[in-house]
Amino acid sequence: MRLNNLFLVLSAVLLSACTSPSSSTYERHAPPLVVARAGDLAVLSWQSQAGNLYTVLFSDSMPAQWQPLVGASRIRGNGREFRIEDQVPYGSSRQYRLMIEPAGR
Repeated sequence: MRLNNLFLVLSAVLLSACTSPSSSTYERHAPPLVVARAGDLAVLSWQSQAGNLYTVLFSDSMPAQWQPLVGASRIRGNGREFRIEDQVPYGSSRQYRLMIEPAGR
């Protein structure tokens, strides 16, 4: 595994337990976000909880400037594992974060 791929996986695992960056209303821990990368494809997965809304955020810079990943905003949980694929240029680094909006908000 290349060093930048290891950094990507570690960044995603470490950042997945963070709380929502947008509002103290949603200060709830997200489930672990697992990231696997091969070449220019990153596969992100997590276990959802029924009714919760999930948004995958990403940043290509440090310090992080989080933005929603296209096609991965406000995904309604159904109790199953979700899997999202993201094309990342080979050799570049990208960090991910999972934001949760609890059911009923």
